[in-house]
Amino acid sequence: PRPEPSREAALGSLRAPMFGRTDELATLLAAARECASLRRSARITVVAAPGVGKSRLLAEFADAGAGEVAILRSKVRPQATAPYETVAQLFEGPGPGRLEEALVAAGLPLARAAVVADEVRTLTNPTTRTPTGGSDLPAEREARFEAWIEALDALVGQPAAWLVEDAHWAGPDLLAFLDRAGTGDTAHGRLVIVTARPSLLESSPGWSGADRLDLAPLRPTDGRALIEALVGPAMPDALVEAILERSDGTPLFIEEMIRTWIGVGTLVPSDDGGWRLALEPASVPFPPTVQAIYAAQLDDLPPDARLVARRGSVAGRRVPVAALAPLQVDTAAEGLDALRRRALIAGPTVDPITGEAYAYRHALLRDAGDASLARSERARLHLAMARWLTDVAGDRVGVVAEAVAEHYAAALEARPALATGLPDPGELAADAATWYERAADAALALNAHEAAARHFARAVGLTDADRAPIDRARRRLRHGEVLAASANLAAGIAELEAALREYGEDPRGAVAASALAHAYMQQMRFPEAERLTAETLERLGDRAPLSATARLHALHAWSVSAQGRSDGVVAEADAAEAMAAAADDPHAELEVLEHAASARDEVDAASAEHWARLADRARLLGRWPQVVSAGRVSATYVAMEDPAAALPLLEEVGQLAIAHGLREQAGWADYSRCEALWVLDRCDEALAIGIDVIGTAERLAYDRLAFRTWVIVLAIAAVRGDRSIAERYRHWWAGAKAHAPAAPSPYAHVLREAISIWLARADGERPRPPDPSVIDAIVPMVNPHYLAALETVVEAWAEAGESALARAAAERSAEVLAEPDATALMRASAALQSAMAGDREAAERSGQLAAGVPAPWWERRANAVGIGDAQPDD
Repeated sequence: PRPEPSREAALGSLRAPMFGRTDELATLLAAARECASLRRSARITVVAAPGVGKSRLLAEFADAGAGEVAILRSKVRPQATAPYETVAQLFEGPGPGRLEEALVAAGLPLARAAVVADEVRTLTNPTTRTPTGGSDLPAEREARFEAWIEALDALVGQPAAWLVEDAHWAGPDLLAFLDRAGTGDTAHGRLVIVTARPSLLESSPGWSGADRLDLAPLRPTDGRALIEALVGPAMPDALVEAILERSDGTPLFIEEMIRTWIGVGTLVPSDDGGWRLALEPASVPFPPTVQAIYAAQLDDLPPDARLVARRGSVAGRRVPVAALAPLQVDTAAEGLDALRRRALIAGPTVDPITGEAYAYRHALLRDAGDASLARSERARLHLAMARWLTDVAGDRVGVVAEAVAEHYAAALEARPALATGLPDPGELAADAATWYERAADAALALNAHEAAARHFARAVGLTDADRAPIDRARRRLRHGEVLAASANLAAGIAELEAALREYGEDPRGAVAASALAHAYMQQMRFPEAERLTAETLERLGDRAPLSATARLHALHAWSVSAQGRSDGVVAEADAAEAMAAAADDPHAELEVLEHAASARDEVDAASAEHWARLADRARLLGRWPQVVSAGRVSATYVAMEDPAAALPLLEEVGQLAIAHGLREQAGWADYSRCEALWVLDRCDEALAIGIDVIGTAERLAYDRLAFRTWVIVLAIAAVRGDRSIAERYRHWWAGAKAHAPAAPSPYAHVLREAISIWLARADGERPRPPDPSVIDAIVPMVNPHYLAALETVVEAWAEAGESALARAAAERSAEVLAEPDATALMRASAALQSAMAGDREAAERSGQLAAGVPAPWWERRANAVGIGDAQPDD
């Protein structure tokens, strides 16, 4: 029977208090206070099965901690319209309206504040902007994360706790953001509390490595207290014991069972204002599961409310009111009112695209509604929902592309084999594939590259190779490009090779060939890249798109030069750039400029102007990682001739990297500044910058950046006899060596020998002679730190009386470092090594060459060798 109004009101107001979670609540509050006092960030994952009380615990924490920390709340939805919808929810609390003012007040430079504000606008006002297609997707995603976190910290301006529910539905990109927010720097203190079902630990075991709080079922005493708090002494002890046994300590089961009994009249109001049983205890029915309880509650609803609850479930946990009409719910207002009175839904909230919406009280209630639908009905409703979303989104349809794709895919899955009035399976699959591809584009526009890869993979799987072979090849190509650009190079290459096969003789296969050749270059498979580009150019000729032809020529030039050959490289690079300019494809032109510059660099034909032109083109396209990278290389070319002139250029590049949240690239710019200052013998400044870079690199696990900077710092420490720096390096290396290659490259072999010598000198000890095998590892390199390492090796042999080895190494260096196109510093280093090996006249030649750079550090070393000293005073 339908409940009386008084009973319906009671259902709406029924809310279980929290019992048995005192310890867990205290743990969370203590963690928030510790983060605030230490001004650090942390993440705690609250793990429990559905219905155990994760949401209730967060609600109690919010009430208890509101006076101490700012509370930001969000919830992950399984049918989210965007990869970072949950992050956008975090901004709803503080509101982004005063963001620029808050950022400046927090001390951000104006340039950085402008970038951060723009990133937040993109997040909270998503558009269908074209993906930038960057070549370093993880770095671009990390930069975006930095901006969002800085914005939230600035808006709050005090210690904060982020409460994020249902992370088991989060994609890898959102999990990466939450991980970053719980481990990064913070000015005030930040605790990220995430709730999840145990399934998260299975799907993302690496992500759940932070502090974990397992929420156990209620103890029997707490279960009894919960029952009494809900209905007083209405239950006899035997019935209470039966409830506790059936519920297995799940608060949701207890609460929803009591709701059901009130709804069907098993529990009725008593004369004293409480509750009493209307049946004999032995006659009270027990549903077997929470799902069965929710199914019974749906059955108990009036017809209009039941129709809303059932058909609205197709929309997901949140039901847009305007979607109920296409879902064939004619009496939506009456149904929503009844659901709201019984507290089965909460809201309303307002979405900028789908409008006013209500959310099911619990995900299991939504699941019960969905399970009540027949397959053909479910298929029709998902199809209607997909079409409605497409219409209502208008020109912002890219924002809902993932949801549209999911509805088409769900319609396909639910469609019975003999259904009538529905599109055939091939048509539904094609529609789903089209929308998954659009969803991937939308994800890339937000740098959610893992979501993009997943969407492209779904699109490929749903595309019939016989009906749409070129669509399938294109989607496979794009999937491979994303994988290759997001640190999964091997998987990307396999997908690109498959795409190339599927294109067959279609001229558009040249695009796949160029993408595959670039991936081969990243894996240093130079001969394969050369063969692929040459064969594709010969096979497709003028039939290929001009932009793809330009890429292939640029990659062919690069692959040839990378193998040590120079014939035709510069001419082909020039021709590729001319083709790219004529193709009127700015993104392709940028790629060609990158590949051509790399080709010229390999044959020593590049210049600062080439890299500066590349930086300018990248700037026009907003490809900031490339702008910073090209700017740093350009400044490094300047440093070869005039280190002092390179310093302001490197500082500008570093500031640009900071403004765009490119922390690792900012570190590399500072590393280059450190090296230039060292060459100029401004060692105090070099050491200060180097130690700062190492600290950042250690904190953020940028091992390569840390190692390269340590080389410079240790060279200075050796001269100064600074044992503390040597000890710090040993501590770092103890943790980092596990990630080092088992077989070091010739470059690394030379550096490791030099490092052992520098460490001994920093400790005030006599170094052991280097291993003779290092002579064969000497290769031509322009980097000052590498030149210093070679000199250190030769000097150590000379000091140990191993004159034959010292001469052999110096002769090898003279051969590889003193070529006609070598820099002045390379020739100065070769002369200095000859002087260290016994040719004292070479010291004067070394000093003169170093003075022409100018390189005061090398001048002093040459002068010291000339007068018989082993090291210059510092």
